[in-house]
Amino acid sequence: MKIGVFGGGLIGCYITAHLAHSAIPTVLVARNYAVNDIKQHGITARDISGGKFHCHPSDLELASEAEALKECGFVLLCVKSQHTGSAMEQLRPHLNAAAAVVSLQNGVRNLKSIQDFIGNRVIAGMVPYNVIRAEDGSFCQVTAGTLALADDLPKARDLIRLLRSCQLAVDLVRDIQSVQWSKLVLNLNNSVNALSRQPLRTMLLNPNYRRVLAIVQQEALGVLKTAGIRCTAIGKLYPPMLPALLRLPTPLFRMIAKASLNVQPTATSSMQEDLKAGKPTEIDYINGEVIKLATQLDIATPANTLLVKLIRAAENQGAGFQSLSGTELFHRIRNLQV
Repeated sequence: MKIGVFGGGLIGCYITAHLAHSAIPTVLVARNYAVNDIKQHGITARDISGGKFHCHPSDLELASEAEALKECGFVLLCVKSQHTGSAMEQLRPHLNAAAAVVSLQNGVRNLKSIQDFIGNRVIAGMVPYNVIRAEDGSFCQVTAGTLALADDLPKARDLIRLLRSCQLAVDLVRDIQSVQWSKLVLNLNNSVNALSRQPLRTMLLNPNYRRVLAIVQQEALGVLKTAGIRCTAIGKLYPPMLPALLRLPTPLFRMIAKASLNVQPTATSSMQEDLKAGKPTEIDYINGEVIKLATQLDIATPANTLLVKLIRAAENQGAGFQSLSGTELFHRIRNLQV
């Protein structure tokens, strides 16, 4: 079965390397600059355990147009959430009648957005880990976790078997909404990390950044509880327990978190990387989703609203955006609670 990957970013290239390394017929559609880079160097991915997966340019089909995906049985959609609509406009004319689109994106609204274009031929997914581009050009998984795919379509099980054969850990889940919202609660960390301009591990060892994250996550959990959306564990992390964990003294937090957080020292959030590159972030699809749901329920979300405003200001500053110290950010959030 030929597999298509639409989007040559961090997740797209990481998964493409696994597929092509395992001799799965793979088509990667990406922007011209990414295609040209891969034609010269191939793609190398490294998982968090140190496993290396390299594919030579001849191991896969590279293209910059969606027409190249017309023979694919699955198309893995690996673009930023804000680009879902434009991606589907490109994809829809070229998908064969039996093809399914698999959303491997952040946020909770992509499933509906894709269905608006192609009906129910969609498999919702969730990528729990971060991938960064290392100095040597390889795509490195730097936090732990297992891919999750919904069992919306019978053929989802075929895809899971195929991905597992490529040494990608994947779970089949029945309640993908719960999984996606739980991941979103974890991803509220992205905006705090972006504003800190620090590696995730360094940020999490700062008590004031942790206090900010605890407030933001607790606010979101209250919204989900009112909405009747249950949370589920993502790896070893159960979202309702996180605010209490984050408020622990640093030595105790370090000891407990060591057993549940597997984070490489260089790991950062994709939102921080977007700001450093001067790109728009996914803030509307993370903190913004909490605000959107809360508005429907007539619930105030001052902490998440402030972080959205701060990220918007950082986007306007461009690649040289100014970081906020943990003390400053906590004081600004705490003042909202009074």
